[in-house]
Order: sequence, then structure tokens, then C-alpha cells
Amino acid sequence: MTSSQVLRSILVRCMALLVLATAGVQAKNQPAVTMPAPDVYLQLSYHTINIGADGVQREASYQKLMYRQGNRIWIEKTQPKALLDSAAHGHAVAQRGGTHAGHAHTLAQDAPLMVTRQDDGQVLVQVVLRQLDLLIDVERGHQGNVGYNGSWDASYWVIPPASLAGLQPVGKPRDGVQIYRRFEDESMTEVVWDIDRQYPIRVLRRGPHDMTYYLMTAEEVAPPQVLPWTQLAELRPGDYSDLLD
Repeated sequence: MTSSQVLRSILVRCMALLVLATAGVQAKNQPAVTMPAPDVYLQLSYHTINIGADGVQREASYQKLMYRQGNRIWIEKTQPKALLDSAAHGHAVAQRGGTHAGHAHTLAQDAPLMVTRQDDGQVLVQVVLRQLDLLIDVERGHQGNVGYNGSWDASYWVIPPASLAGLQPVGKPRDGVQIYRRFEDESMTEVVWDIDRQYPIRVLRRGPHDMTYYLMTAEEVAPPQVLPWTQLAELRPGDYSDLLD
């Protein structure tokens, strides 16, 4: 399993636990949200720790840009400077075996992701492969391979707003922010929710005995001068199945 797959597995488990916390609880604690939600431009920072049965502590940190405008979101992993420097010297290409179509499905795992909710309610998931000048439509069966977990709500609002129904509000809202928290089975989940902007400022989950730890923080950034989805006209359309060996 690659490092990207390990990180994705940890993230999926944490999100699943957060959603399961809602079971059997009325939705009265769920915040009001709108569609479309307010436009936001976020930098999402993730930090995870997992202590395995083998005694090895695995720790990871990474960041993503998330732009939400209207019925569209754009998610792009922020590359560390060291990795960018390595790519500039050709090392990243050599490690991946080159940027030809036969290995493009590997590139797609970390490529920018554009998700659009269409007028008929269907969700279109697309991956941007700039190295190959391709805009790839990703079928449902392959969406997990590119980091989309199949939940529009979890992508559009960063976490599903319905998941907050299983957490208890901590006091009253203050400065437009509501804190939610839940303790169960030696685990703790806490969400700090921006009521007006409709996104979580922080999501924290600690597992039993701190064997697992998940922290996501969101910080608003200046919108880009040119929105990334306006720069795709020159890309050739394609299907994810075309990327497979």
C-alpha cells in the first residue's frame, strides 16, 4: 500500500467514525446549511497519527486547497517545497516511471479534483492531469482512487453537516462559531463550525488511549486571481478507464 493510500485510508476511517456518531440521534443539533453555500477559499491542513499493533507510530501532515463556488468545488493538494524542487530536477518523474498514459492512473491519485453538482442532481467528478493535457471524467467505480469518497456533502462542506447531529453543542454560539463535542468509548470528537460561512474551522478526533489522532484545520485564504476551472478549455477530455494499464 502506498503512502497516499495509507493517508486516504486513515482519512476515510475518521470520516466514517464521525458519521457513525450520528446514529440514533435526532438532527436537532445539525447546523442550517444552504445550497449553494457561501463561496469560500480554504487551506485545509491535516495531521494524523496512528499507532499500529506492530508498535510503529505513523505520522503524516499534508495540506490541500479547497475552493467552493456555487455548485462546484476544487480540491488540490499543496506540494511541499522540497517535492517541488525535486520535481524541477526531474526526480519525481523518474520515481513514477514517466508521465505517459500507462502510469497516469498513479498521477491521478494526487491530481487536482473538480466536483460539480449538476442541475439534475448528478455529481460530476473530474481529475485534471496537466502533465498530459487531460481532463478526465471519473466513473463512480473509480472515484475512490482519486480521493473522492462518494459523498457530495462531505466534499462540499468539508464534513457532512448531518454528522454534527450526533455531537453535543458546547454552550451557545460565539462570534459566529459553534463548538460541538462528543465523548464515547474512550474517544473524543470535536468540531468547531463557522455558522455563517458553513464549514468546519477545526475537526479533532482522538481514539482510545490516543492510539489514533486526527486533526483538520481550515483557514480562509485570498481567492486566486484566476479561478482554476476557467483554465481547462485547452485540455483534452478523457475517461478514467483510458488511464489504466
